Amino acid sequence: MRRKRAIRGLAQLAATVLLVTIRGHAGLDPSKAISQYTHEVWQTEQGLPQNSVKAIVQDREGYIWLATELGVVRFDGVRFTVFDKANTREIKSDYILALLVDHEGSLWIGSEHGGLTCFRDDFAARKIDALTAVVYGPSDGMKTKECNGGYQPAGWKTRDGRLCFPTIRGVAIIDPHKLAISRASPPVLVEKVGVRGRLLDPGSVARIPPGNGQLDFYCTALSFVSPERIVFKYKLEGFDSNWVDAGSRRVAYYTNLPPGRYRFRVTARSQERVWNETGASVDVVLQAHFYQTPWFYALCSLALGVMAASLHRLRVRRMRAREAELVSLIDARTHELKAAKEAAEAAKEAAHAASRAKSEFLANMSHEIRTPMNAILGMTELALDSDLDPTRREYLGLVKSSAESLLTIINDILDFSKIEAGKLDIDQVEFSLRGCLGEALKTLALHAHEKNLELALRVQPEVPDSLVGDPTRLKQILFNLVGNAIKFTDQGEILVRVGVESSGDDSVILHFAAADTGIGIPPERRQVIFEAFAQADNTTGRLYGGTGLGLTISSRLVAMMGGRMWVESEVNRGSTFHFTLKSSLGKKRSTSSIALEPAVLRNLPALVVDDNATNRLILDELLSHWGMKPTLAESGQRGIALLEQASTAGIAFPLILLDCHMPDMDGFTFAERVKSDPRFQGAIIMMLTSGGLRGDACRCRELRIAAYLVKPIQEAELLAAILTALGHQAASPDQQPALVTRHSLREDRRHLRILLAEDNPVNQMVAVRLLQKLGPTVTVVSNGREALTTLGKQDFDLILMDVQMPEMDGIETTRVIREMEAGTGKHIPIIAMTAHAMKGDRERCLAAGMDRYVAKPIRPTELFEAIDRLGRTAAPAPAPSTPLDDCIDWQAAWANLEGDCQLMGELARLFLDDLPHQMEAIHQAAEKTQSYDLERAAHQLKGSVGNFAAKPAFEAAFQLEKIAGQGDLDKVPEALGALESEIERLQVTLEKWADTPPGNSPTI
Repeated sequence: MRRKRAIRGLAQLAATVLLVTIRGHAGLDPSKAISQYTHEVWQTEQGLPQNSVKAIVQDREGYIWLATELGVVRFDGVRFTVFDKANTREIKSDYILALLVDHEGSLWIGSEHGGLTCFRDDFAARKIDALTAVVYGPSDGMKTKECNGGYQPAGWKTRDGRLCFPTIRGVAIIDPHKLAISRASPPVLVEKVGVRGRLLDPGSVARIPPGNGQLDFYCTALSFVSPERIVFKYKLEGFDSNWVDAGSRRVAYYTNLPPGRYRFRVTARSQERVWNETGASVDVVLQAHFYQTPWFYALCSLALGVMAASLHRLRVRRMRAREAELVSLIDARTHELKAAKEAAEAAKEAAHAASRAKSEFLANMSHEIRTPMNAILGMTELALDSDLDPTRREYLGLVKSSAESLLTIINDILDFSKIEAGKLDIDQVEFSLRGCLGEALKTLALHAHEKNLELALRVQPEVPDSLVGDPTRLKQILFNLVGNAIKFTDQGEILVRVGVESSGDDSVILHFAAADTGIGIPPERRQVIFEAFAQADNTTGRLYGGTGLGLTISSRLVAMMGGRMWVESEVNRGSTFHFTLKSSLGKKRSTSSIALEPAVLRNLPALVVDDNATNRLILDELLSHWGMKPTLAESGQRGIALLEQASTAGIAFPLILLDCHMPDMDGFTFAERVKSDPRFQGAIIMMLTSGGLRGDACRCRELRIAAYLVKPIQEAELLAAILTALGHQAASPDQQPALVTRHSLREDRRHLRILLAEDNPVNQMVAVRLLQKLGPTVTVVSNGREALTTLGKQDFDLILMDVQMPEMDGIETTRVIREMEAGTGKHIPIIAMTAHAMKGDRERCLAAGMDRYVAKPIRPTELFEAIDRLGRTAAPAPAPSTPLDDCIDWQAAWANLEGDCQLMGELARLFLDDLPHQMEAIHQAAEKTQSYDLERAAHQLKGSVGNFAAKPAFEAAFQLEKIAGQGDLDKVPEALGALESEIERLQVTLEKWADTPPGNSPTI
């Protein structure tokens, strides 16, 4: 009654007021003024939802509350927090017009359409879910919900604590002291249960017959104050996992309920948020249809079982019939396949015969073409080395040029034919990448010099040098690409770059690029040029010559080697041909042919004078890689200026790398200036030229130039020349040193004794005349038998062996020589010379025991390269501190290893690591009396110890191999004991080498 009397005094009130209780917040001091806060102006930039503020008030905890059109805002001194009807259900309108705080600290909010709501608990702390609210409106005696003061929103608190709010129908005065909040919860009742459209009493629905599973529960709660504000929640146990918040809705709907037992529970609360903890409940049982009972499922399972059994019997009957049919078809098909197999074998044999005929034809054609070409090129080369008048020299030069062009065309056609026929294989041998590149470009350097072009090679320092692949095919690719670059370039330079695209533990993918400054390729022709017999322009063949097969062969070789080729080009600016190759890493994993820079070069100043920027960059990288301090000059004048500046500063350049051909001031003029100036007398000058001319060597000696090298220069060749020049200067500074050239660096081959086995008289003359230019002693025989007889009478350092000879060919002769060497530790290098150039020729030569392979017609550069690699004299063995063990023929061993102590240590470690496995294989074969396995294991061990020229161990392994091969197993124990004894002696010696640091020799 007291509450109704308070409401009756507000009959003229047309307002909405929100009452909120504010709880403590320890961080604020309500005694301070508003100036305690961080902002002087509060706008949307500081966090307000809008700039229009209708009212402002501070509660007793120190919070500031702001009324806006978008809700009520709380400011705690740092941030703004907005409460609106979206996040606070009891706020019915966001348009807030008035704010007041009563004596208990409750916050009253006057809004436009919200009624009168009284909140409890921690509203200030934003515990929204824990709020207790009482909402008052017209149903409580108010005339309207609109608490709107027109253009003058306001609110007032009197001295006695009453609150005054303006409304559209007058002023509302509220006395919070006289408001009473009821804490009683409303009683709840389930009135009806809806079953298939019928409303039944809860007591009569304990068991519901089978139906569609639809139930409706009608609930009510008793309240005499505000029944429309009662809120319900319900839960159907057995179906719902959580309570369902129904709001003011008094009906719960359920459809498609499965049969079973259920309990419906419902509870309600009044506007004071006091829930009826007891609530009301109804138990119901939905009975199942027959097809939902276990009996129905059992009958269905039985029926399915009977049906499955029937189907199984029917399927078995059909499968047996099908089996009989298939047996008949298989028999018929077997006869057909047998006949087809016989026909296929016959066709395969015919294809093999055709392939053999094609291979033999190509081999014979290659031999018949190359043999006369060898005579033409060889005799022309010899004639050009003789004294000729200019007219005859011109004629013979044209003959040689035409013959080389014809040979190039023949090689292209034969290579293309081999690729098309699948007769071309890629070898996998270990080789030096930098050596291979240098040898390939040396051959092309003269052609580049004839056109006044710079030919340069740039290999990145991180590129590994020891690779496993096919160096011959790599050279062929470079010949084609660089040869085309020289052909189509009239001025400028050709640069070959090599870098690492990606690398792994045991392999690497290299990126090669051959760039020129030539005529370029139009965009529409860049793919056509890789097709057979295609060129960049229809007139190219007439202007520049060629078959159009070079790029086709190169691109296919690159694909066979696991890479790809492409081109970048700009017309009249030049072209860059790129290709990648995947290769395994060799055993020597150094990234350079020079593993460590010599100590004498470390921090040595060097002056590089070259007008070509690419050459300067390459020399700068090489010298820096060796630890030197290079300084670069782009001209002779700039080089002289740098020398003068260094002399003034008291710095000297001990080494000068000088380009021969430069504009304004060439290399010889520069050298004259340097040698004539006393300030630069100590400088060592090394001349680098793109092509040597007659008389250059004499001028170099006159000017005391230390070295004269032809570009492109290999890394190892340049280093050897620098060290040689520095060594001469240190040994005899006052004497004229010998001129260092690429020929002087290979002077050892002049002392070779070479046996030439060749049946063709013309080829004999060509080979002898070419070899005489090197200076070795040459002995000529006409067949293999004569070669064996001559070898029995005198010693030779190298054998040049023709493959096709009468009486005894080169293959058979080589096998006999290797058998004669077995057990002696000797190994005479043999180079095969053949006009055959077909698939398998090289493999047959190497398998027979030959060391290298040179195809006819013989080109001097290729022959000299092969001799350089195999014909070097063996380095003397190091002098140990005590006599060497007699289990190894040290002279033969050092000859095999070329005096390389580090290689000796590496081979010893590899052998000792693999020795237990080899001996275990021999013992197992001997215990199981398996003669074939024993023979193979002994042969493998014999080859391993042969690398060290260990004669006793070699002979013991050879005897065991021979006994196993003869099947005389009774002698195996004795031979095995002898082998074990010799292996123990050899193992002791090699362990000392394996434990010795690289570069030293052990005490044995």
